[in-house]
Amino acid sequence: MAARRVLTAMAARRVTTALDARGFTKGNKETIDPYMYMPFGLGPRNCIGMRFAQVTMKLAIVEILQRFDVSVCAETKVPLELGVSGLLAPKDPIKLKLKPRTASDVCNNNKS
Repeated sequence: MAARRVLTAMAARRVTTALDARGFTKGNKETIDPYMYMPFGLGPRNCIGMRFAQVTMKLAIVEILQRFDVSVCAETKVPLELGVSGLLAPKDPIKLKLKPRTASDVCNNNKS
């Protein structure tokens, strides 16, 4: 019975709150609470899917680095030019050479 009351209260609240599109104008940008809309959330209670995605990407990078030797190739631009978008992203794609490792490369990595 209590669950039914909670769901009814949530449904009533959803109906009574309306979205005001004027709240998202450029002039009203300073008054918007940055924590009002968080698709993944912030802080210790953020979306667990984001953490799983980060762990998956890290494991993929580890797998690549364990199985391949990564080096620059003739098409790699040195020094790296950053784009103008304001992010730390390269202007052009970074081209690298991946050479598959053999069992002897992995075991004998102390070549002199």
